[in-house]
Amino acid sequence: MEEWIDLNEDSTVMSCVVKALEKNGYEQTGAENNYISSIAGLAAFDGGSMSGWMGTLNDWFTNYGFDAFTVAAGTLGSGDEIRIMYTRNGYGADLGGSWDNNDKTVKWLAFSAGELSPAFHKDTHEYTLTVDKGTDSVLVTPTASNKNYQVRTYVGETEYKRTAMVPTVDGTTITVKCGDPSWPTMNEGNEPAQVYTINVKVKSDDKPVTPANTKVLVRAQDGGAWLHQPMVRELAGGEAEKYGYTDKVEGVSALDALVVSHELTFGDDFTPETAKDFLEVSSSGFITKLYGTETSICGFYVNGGYPNDGTKAPSGPGYNGTTVVNTKLNDGDTVDFFFYADGDAYSDYYTWIDVPETMVTGEAITVTVKGFFAVEGYRYKDAAELKAAARPLEGVGLAWVDADGYIKPIKGVVTDEDGQATFTVGSEATGYLVAQSGDDVYALMNPSDYIRKVAGKPVETLGLTIRSQADNAYLQSMDKELEVASNTAEKYGFTDKVEGVSVLDALVAAHELVYGDKFTPATAKQYLAIDSQTDWESKVFGRETGFHGFYINNDFPTNEAGAARPKVTDTKLLDGDVLDYFVGSDTENQNDYYTWLEVPATMTSGEDITVTVKGVKAMDPDATQANAQPLEGVGGYGYRYGQAHRGRCDG
Repeated sequence: MEEWIDLNEDSTVMSCVVKALEKNGYEQTGAENNYISSIAGLAAFDGGSMSGWMGTLNDWFTNYGFDAFTVAAGTLGSGDEIRIMYTRNGYGADLGGSWDNNDKTVKWLAFSAGELSPAFHKDTHEYTLTVDKGTDSVLVTPTASNKNYQVRTYVGETEYKRTAMVPTVDGTTITVKCGDPSWPTMNEGNEPAQVYTINVKVKSDDKPVTPANTKVLVRAQDGGAWLHQPMVRELAGGEAEKYGYTDKVEGVSALDALVVSHELTFGDDFTPETAKDFLEVSSSGFITKLYGTETSICGFYVNGGYPNDGTKAPSGPGYNGTTVVNTKLNDGDTVDFFFYADGDAYSDYYTWIDVPETMVTGEAITVTVKGFFAVEGYRYKDAAELKAAARPLEGVGLAWVDADGYIKPIKGVVTDEDGQATFTVGSEATGYLVAQSGDDVYALMNPSDYIRKVAGKPVETLGLTIRSQADNAYLQSMDKELEVASNTAEKYGFTDKVEGVSVLDALVAAHELVYGDKFTPATAKQYLAIDSQTDWESKVFGRETGFHGFYINNDFPTNEAGAARPKVTDTKLLDGDVLDYFVGSDTENQNDYYTWLEVPATMTSGEDITVTVKGVKAMDPDATQANAQPLEGVGGYGYRYGQAHRGRCDG
């Protein structure tokens, strides 16, 4: 779950947590006592004697309860990041916080742009960050080895939070400090802070920067999850040999990257002495143990393609494949190591996701997932040919993946027969999507191109009465006022042209009422279609018709510009409005009447009453209740070619 919370002068870290849980429908216990003991039914000690809920403020396990950190006191502010996590072991040791050591090093340092040299190591304290010309800021994300200590980022005396962009020019010095003795902590000891200095260098047109080593993005996955945080590592060649393995290339091999991947996965447990407990590779590159699992049901791709030497196979289709020992990696390569989930037929698909360049929070986007059997990738010489041969995948899910490798599945989103899925962008969107396996469809993750997220317009909610009618009947209940939000249309891929709630928002809400779960972002246009050239409706309530219209508060509407017969896209509604949307019955002459009934205040069962029905031609822009004429020949609900407007008698 991820949520943005608006702060006020009374906000505390605890109140922000409670609001975020409530907005996402989760129940908690204990916040009023400044200790949350249970969330969504998962309680302290359910996971063991040292288990329970813990939280960080800006990736730091705070030294006081969350109520102590407030806007009023200046200890909580805009851009702060709060995380609530469940510990099972060591009272938070499994989450990165420990009382057992005073380690003030930074274990990882990430930048949103640029190349760091040398490759980051917690015991190296001086770096150069080389950025492209035109880069004016970077996001700096440090992670403390022990999150009981704070880690902060500075330029000069100015501190930048984890969510803030740090301004950069050539020569900027960024300082990352962890565990300053003057900062609060729960740990004892007075050891000095660990300080890391990053000097920013801007690439010049006449002095290209050549990397000293080969930079490779290393990723490893099993069962729809990363085995370690995907990250770029500087490889020099020889990484495999340090652990007793041997490759057959000059420079950096896929085996070097695979060894580094095991380092990332197992940390200090992976040593030259223990390496064979985790990874076994024959001299020809045949793998029999991978990430501690005895298996040969595995593979790897380089830059989205099946590794091969570029020569045609002597018999049959395709190219001669290479193994980890004889596949050479070049600077900028991406290597994916994976287990096959389908251990019988090896039917896992390597996937690609076609995405838009931008997305707007609160609005719908459509993406397309394609895939090719990973085991048969040898048929194509390179990644471009392989992707071109990929087919749309039906039945796979989607998930967001963040910079730390955390996978956040998007609930209820599954691709259709065209490989497409349409869904609403929430605040949890990270910018990168991956495919997730579905029923009998196995997907290997390959993150999409980055989708730039744009904040949606502020959401306004109104109380409206919506009455929809077609074929001489109301289409949904009108018993109560509905709450309609200004982004309702956008959630289904439609676009209006007003600030606030439009008639189109209300019309979409009416379709939700009429069709229920059948009306989704993926199916919406089967029921409602807006012509992109004219903005007129070409289909409403599943009916293809050109005869339809709407009244607001019993009057023929005008939009803010005063146009007669305005459109659903450019007409704004106000709180408390009554919207009548109708599909006409007299399609030939469009002589449907909008009607009013004059009725007595009371009625008695068994006794006659007299009512008067008046109406105007619904499509007459000059129509008002004042010039309505008595109607002859209408029935009980006042239909004359059917636009009903009911009066009420209380008895």
